Amino acid sequence: SQLRIRVSEARNLPALDWGGTSDPYVIARFEGQTKKTSTIFKTLHPRWNEILVFPTSSSTMDTSLGIECFDHDFGSKDDSCGRVDIDLLGFSVGETVCKWYPLKDY
Repeated sequence: SQLRIRVSEARNLPALDWGGTSDPYVIARFEGQTKKTSTIFKTLHPRWNEILVFPTSSSTMDTSLGIECFDHDFGSKDDSCGRVDIDLLGFSVGETVCKWYPLKDY
């Protein structure tokens, strides 16, 4: 079994770099595993359109998926643009869901 997620895009991210943009990427966490998208430079409206695949030993989705967006910084710690935890309990195995999730804790 596996959990496949598509990280499509983000809108209206905070400007965390000089020049009024950010260099965003996404980190996804599921069942102790971590996956990362590529970094899209100098934008507040990135489009990744990337699929992240997590192997899972469970046939049911009874856990959560953690998503956090970061601004890549050269020479210093990357800044968080916000995060969301998605409860997978309500999803069915094999179900495809297309939904926007607002980021929190910026």
